[in-house]
Amino acid sequence: MRMLHWVVVEQNNKQYLLEMPHRLYYEFSVRSCIKSQELMGDIKRVQAENKGNHSGELEALLYEQRLSMINVPIYAALSLEAYINYYASRYSMPFQKDIDRLSTVKKWNIYSNWKTKKTIDKDALDKIKEIFDLRDQFVHSKPELVEHGTQEPPKGKSVQARIEVIDKSKLIFDLNCIYEAIFKIDSDEGDDHKKAPWLYELRKKS
Repeated sequence: MRMLHWVVVEQNNKQYLLEMPHRLYYEFSVRSCIKSQELMGDIKRVQAENKGNHSGELEALLYEQRLSMINVPIYAALSLEAYINYYASRYSMPFQKDIDRLSTVKKWNIYSNWKTKKTIDKDALDKIKEIFDLRDQFVHSKPELVEHGTQEPPKGKSVQARIEVIDKSKLIFDLNCIYEAIFKIDSDEGDDHKKAPWLYELRKKS
């Protein structure tokens, strides 16, 4: 299958194309965030037309929106994990097999320090942990028990319920901050991004 993003690297006096899957997953995360916002308008329109009554069209829109919502943190986590593995491959980091057993947060800290001899911003590491904690809640999801008849529609405290109120735009903002933190301490990565920027520029609605 065709690679969508890659970089040319040299190893053992030969040139190779190194895939950049983190960019694809980043794009998926951002587009899922945008899609979930766009669907809210359609949901409100159908609710108004049906005067609050449930319908097949509304149910389809709610499922599509929930899918988009969940995809934001899932693909954000995939992007971060793919990036640090790409980073290790691109710069031929030592002990990759051993370090691969560690958490993604630790790999971001270790690999960036080995290459740059600098420490990545603690706030960025905290944001990585938050995104992966959220991802883990979906991956290891547990059903919630809510008393019947107390609320209509029923509301819960599980991650499936909370995803509706979690600020998805902030997740994208945090994702950008993480990448900007590595670009700040690694001039190679920073210069590459300046030449061919791929992070979305976020703007607040006026």
